Amino acid sequence: MKLRIKMYKILYFFLFLIAFLIFGHLYYFFTGDFQEAHILKRSDIEKSLFLKDQSEQETEKILQQNFYYLDAGHQTYAFLSEDKKYVLKLFKKDYLTRSPLVNILPPVYPFRTLFLHRGISKETRINKLIRGYSLAITLDMENSGLLFLNLSPENPSFQKVQLFNGLGRKLDIDINPLIFALQKKAVPTKKVLNDLLSKGDIENAKLLINKLIDLYISQYEKGIFDHDHNFLDNTGFVDDTPIRVDVGKIELKPSIKEKSAYMKDLRKLIDKRLLPWIQKNYPQYYEDIKDTFLEAHHLHYLSFSFH
Repeated sequence: MKLRIKMYKILYFFLFLIAFLIFGHLYYFFTGDFQEAHILKRSDIEKSLFLKDQSEQETEKILQQNFYYLDAGHQTYAFLSEDKKYVLKLFKKDYLTRSPLVNILPPVYPFRTLFLHRGISKETRINKLIRGYSLAITLDMENSGLLFLNLSPENPSFQKVQLFNGLGRKLDIDINPLIFALQKKAVPTKKVLNDLLSKGDIENAKLLINKLIDLYISQYEKGIFDHDHNFLDNTGFVDDTPIRVDVGKIELKPSIKEKSAYMKDLRKLIDKRLLPWIQKNYPQYYEDIKDTFLEAHHLHYLSFSFH
């Protein structure tokens, strides 16, 4: 009898543990563990990173609507505006690593500390992130879709913003002391290309691919370089206009202005990202797409290994 009771206790413990872990994963999936305490504040960064005051009028009008939880990346929490035209990005204070543990333990309390990145210093990571967004809004505002970056020396005077997490819980957030970016909502490049190529609309797909290449060349010529070459995920389209959605890893690199230098980097995007994706998902269009943009951008000297 005692053995049976002991076995039941062990069984109940494991059932409780499994239920707790499942709940934790679901909670993280729907909310990203969004909490105001996890958000980077203006007081957390060096004063040298502050920007000149920006016009708040348009931003204030946009922020009057509700925003709904969209996603959580490694650097930001993203909320979509009620009219679906804008994304509010709140910067994370900590960086969570891509650990195999995440398949078992949810990255929420009490396990969250197990996932905190302990490599590059927190201050260095934050500075790089802020500099990337600052560079985008000061030198490449049009190509980044950024409308506002809360990095002015003085606190702005926005009203509280109403956010809804993935569980529908309403949160009234004082956004003034927080570092945030307001950006146009773009449709991810992969989705745009999938929608077109799945319907056999190769001509419009080629047109948009060429626009993406033009976007990168335009940024190269400004000396803007992105360490993250995953451009199919980091770019998107607002109508038919491409923008760089993720600007957290861009930096100024004067040498990239040289055509020989940026053509080398462009090859990485095309040879290792775009063409393999086309060949894997839409092999029937591979040769046509490759030949088209090689001709349009005079990239004939590039040697592609995917045939």
